[in-house]
Amino acid sequence: MENQSENQLQDDKIQPEKAGTPIDRNSIWEQEELQHREKQRELEEKLQPIARNAREYLIGAIILGVLFYFCFFDFYENIEGLVYPLFLLALYEVTWSVMKKQGILLDKRYLGEVICSFLLAISTVLTTNDSIIVFNTLGIIILYLIMLCRVYLADKDMGTPRLIKAMFRCVTGAFSYSKFFFKHAKGKMRIKKDDSGKRKTIMLGITLAAVFLVIVLPLLSQADPVFHKLLSSPFQSIRIDDTGEIIKAVCFIFIPAILFYGLVCSCYVRHMETEEKTYHLWKPDSIIIMTSIIATTYILFCGIQIFYLFGGWFKLPEGITYAEYARQGFIQLLWVAVINVGLVLVIKIRCTQNKKLNHILFVLSVCTVVMIISSAYRMILYVQAYDLTRLRFLVLWFLIVLIVAVGQMMYYIYHSQYKIGKRLFQTALIAYMLLSFCRMDYIIAKYNISANEYITSDDLMYLTCLSKDATPAIAELPEERVLKRSKADRYNYVDASYERYFYTIENEYKSSIRGFNISKYIAYQCAVDKNNELK
Repeated sequence: MENQSENQLQDDKIQPEKAGTPIDRNSIWEQEELQHREKQRELEEKLQPIARNAREYLIGAIILGVLFYFCFFDFYENIEGLVYPLFLLALYEVTWSVMKKQGILLDKRYLGEVICSFLLAISTVLTTNDSIIVFNTLGIIILYLIMLCRVYLADKDMGTPRLIKAMFRCVTGAFSYSKFFFKHAKGKMRIKKDDSGKRKTIMLGITLAAVFLVIVLPLLSQADPVFHKLLSSPFQSIRIDDTGEIIKAVCFIFIPAILFYGLVCSCYVRHMETEEKTYHLWKPDSIIIMTSIIATTYILFCGIQIFYLFGGWFKLPEGITYAEYARQGFIQLLWVAVINVGLVLVIKIRCTQNKKLNHILFVLSVCTVVMIISSAYRMILYVQAYDLTRLRFLVLWFLIVLIVAVGQMMYYIYHSQYKIGKRLFQTALIAYMLLSFCRMDYIIAKYNISANEYITSDDLMYLTCLSKDATPAIAELPEERVLKRSKADRYNYVDASYERYFYTIENEYKSSIRGFNISKYIAYQCAVDKNNELK
């Protein structure tokens, strides 16, 4: 018996080839399980202050979810309406209330992100350009996360890489910590022993009745029109006769509430983190050789650009127009310029200080400026030949932003204390704010109409496919400048499209307080005036 027990013990152990100490097979899994439980225990201990006041946090999260549903239940209509700034105001109000309860106070350092968020929300109400609305929303989310990271990490000198990492952890944490919405809610719903039976009976009855009514009410509503009107009048936003609408309402309310609660828990866990990552700096010798070869190549290329494109001292190859020459190398030059900016920044940040290397980086920056100007000039030539589009407008805007960024980079090369990451972010933010408020589609329509003596069917088709921001510019287009097919043709396609455009805008306009958009209203007024003029 003793021999059998010894053999059984030996079977439960693995003898490694080199090490002489036996290892239990189950010990690794047990250790991992213990580590996992220990981490969960530590996490729950960190969240104890939130768990103790979970009722206030849960109420705030649910209020935010209800407001989200109220503002965006008709998403495609209300996303560009007056409710957008209203919801943003509620979001920051609930967030500030949560921070105050946690003993975290805001100061003036973080107001910049808040103000820019509201400006982007106002810009959304002023435009119907879907791309601008999407980027405004992304910008608001990014600014909100930046504000949270800066406040909770309490680090005003946070570097850009660490800030991006913290934002990513906040987003992932909103999902991974969302389970505490249910855990803390369950903890607050625990009932005392003395009246547990009575409360359990009440809660069970309410739950069963709610489930039953969700199934039966749509059927009863469809069976009797009077009953349908009685039910739908107090709940015009929720179609009580449609189970799908009820499910949609529940999702619109509870998904934002759960994610917001998870975000609060995630930020609180990482509160006051101050760890800094150190970098090993590169030696400049090999970097100097590499950048010297690149700089020599760039100088040769920039010389060709100056001679051919700017100076016009040499003739272009036969069969190539200036517009074709401008189009051929634009994308390539743009990519090279972007790569150069990244290369110079990485070398400057990660390499030890060296005066010779600084001079070479400055030469690379000057060559990058020449490339950017060359790209812009090529694009201007192309726009003059083939008119302006959204993509071409955005490219010109990006080139202007890029040349400002390179200017800051050139200053940073000789002034290492310059906070290049922060300044580049501010530059990009201000540039996008200008783009958001400039009514891009109106400028495009205005330029194309003024640049052409007559508007062809293709031109008109593109203009009418722009957002309603372009309607005031199209309304200024005289009817006689719209190119006609022929005098013998009784049905003129272009004229019909021109008239149909304003007729459609006037008839599709919906007057709504929540969905009110200033650009839509201006387009509607222009369409009404133009239709009266065309009658």
